Parts: sequence; structure tokens; C-alpha cells
Amino acid sequence: MPQAPPVVLTIAGFDPSSGAGVTADIK
Repeated sequence: MPQAPPVVLTIAGFDPSSGAGVTADIK
């Protein structure tokens, strides 16, 4: 699970649009 947060953070920084959706889905 510790690998999930870093990946999400990377995606959010790379793609704010996709990152926000992924973060909201996980949260």
C-alpha cells in the first residue's frame, strides 16, 4: 500500500486533471 500514495502524487503532479480524479476516487 505504501506504493499507492507516491504513485498518486506523481500522477497528480504530472496530470492535475487525472490526478485529481484518481485522488478523489481513492479518497
